[in-house]
Amino acid sequence: MKNISSATALPPKRASREQLLHLLAEAAELEHNILCSYLYAAFSLKQRENEGVTAAELAAIGRWRADIMGLCMEEMIHLAQVCNLMVAVGARPHFNRPNLPVAPGYHPAGVAIALAPFDLDTIEHFIFLERPEEIRVEDPAAFEVQGVQRAEPAFRPLMPRAPSYKTIGEFYEALRAEMERAAAELGERRLFSGPTGLQLTGKEIRSADLVVVRGAEDARRAIDFIVEQGEGSGRQREDSHFGRFESMRDELLALQAARPEFEPARGAPRDPVMHAPVSDNRVWVNGRQSAPVIDAANATYSAMLRCLAQLYETMASEGEEREALLGAALSCMKAVTALGSWLTELPARDEDPTPRAGMSFAMLRAIEGPIPARAMLTLAERLSEIAARVPMLGNPPGAVAELQEALSKAADGLRRAN
Repeated sequence: MKNISSATALPPKRASREQLLHLLAEAAELEHNILCSYLYAAFSLKQRENEGVTAAELAAIGRWRADIMGLCMEEMIHLAQVCNLMVAVGARPHFNRPNLPVAPGYHPAGVAIALAPFDLDTIEHFIFLERPEEIRVEDPAAFEVQGVQRAEPAFRPLMPRAPSYKTIGEFYEALRAEMERAAAELGERRLFSGPTGLQLTGKEIRSADLVVVRGAEDARRAIDFIVEQGEGSGRQREDSHFGRFESMRDELLALQAARPEFEPARGAPRDPVMHAPVSDNRVWVNGRQSAPVIDAANATYSAMLRCLAQLYETMASEGEEREALLGAALSCMKAVTALGSWLTELPARDEDPTPRAGMSFAMLRAIEGPIPARAMLTLAERLSEIAARVPMLGNPPGAVAELQEALSKAADGLRRAN
């Protein structure tokens, strides 16, 4: 029998829908994780002069909060764009992700994602994450991870894997190349076989940039949109995420030079948890008032993800249902913002009021929702449960007190659309 060496028996590298889906899931998790990091930093910002800031400093903080929340909306659109790409190639969108902070090695070496309050290190880290490929930026020591570079195999494995990338822009280049290879080898008609009617449209979310993907050219435009708006854009655009974080950093440095004791954020912890931690470097949010609030915040965030997942299971022809699902998701987003900000004013634990609390964005084990026949009523039931809890959270500020009515209306909308 002829002895065939392993080297000659290895198959050549070819396109694989499974590998493409894996890269799209990686893209979805990157966008989702970064979005949560930005939200946490925005929630931590002070909102009143009596928190130890001057009127001029508070005005700057207000601009930063508004700008970060705008960036978060763009990240949500990026996530929706990745989900459209997944639907286009015949898959469901991907909303699952690891709990934060992301463990070293989950993403390639050098990519650290954690929850941290707004300060110079955090903004420098966001600049590092959003940096263009051609610009050298060092990550602050507080965020450095000791990862291992992933060696590329000489053959095409059956099990998919993310490439080793240094920047998010470099990752999207790999995704674009895989998409183009798959389109060329499988054929556009075979690759882009998912139902267009399940994709989210720019009209629905009032975004002129969101692309409904029907073929390879649409896919290229979709990826270019994400890259040029923020993640590693080769164009030096002042309105890119990279440029906007640089402007924040420069203004923060100027204000701290004028008054060194200036602190823009409340004492929110880094990487809070809602259950007893297994690591010493976590802050357990278990105060009598803060524990129910972080529970409600994470429950609302999870309900939002379920609504989004169900939205991508609902055809465009079912317009009333889609409108109700999107409206419910947006109501949950507003509730998360109000609850997440309020948490940073509450003590994380009763015995020590120094560390403030913070939202952990804890994930469900699975985002997959109920069966279609029960989805709208089950989601309505969940929103009603959360709404009923709001009055029990103590003495919430005005923005939180309004949540009960908003969530109840969203639940009613889901019932009517059923």
